Amino acid sequence: MKRDNAVSPVIGTILLVAVTVIITAVITAFVLGMAGDIQQTRIIAITSDAIATSDGTARIISLTNHGGKDVYTLVPPNLTVIATAGATPVCVGQFTQAGGLSATIGSSGTCTTTNLDPVHLVVVGHFADSTSQILLDTYQ
Repeated sequence: MKRDNAVSPVIGTILLVAVTVIITAVITAFVLGMAGDIQQTRIIAITSDAIATSDGTARIISLTNHGGKDVYTLVPPNLTVIATAGATPVCVGQFTQAGGLSATIGSSGTCTTTNLDPVHLVVVGHFADSTSQILLDTYQ
């Protein structure tokens, strides 16, 4: 006669202990902040346009903010603009926008490049809670 009646309850107990340890570890990770901070995604609609000058030797790059639910949480300088053609900076600057209205970048309202290669345009928004987020990353 075999005596293996206790095998099933022992395996069941081991599985129960393992599940309890895993659940405890997950709860502890969240309570102690080990799961990491989740950054809030900001919603702002930014578009860019590149218009050739009348003589065709340069392009004017303009940036327009169409608004969004988080547009009023932007703080000066609202946007940092980095435009590069290859490894050459075309326009690097900060722009302060009033009231969430559409506007263009740069101190004169635009960025002009004589390099007709595609321009990599990155726009970073700065918010009231001291966070920053890339709002536009495109090629013109």
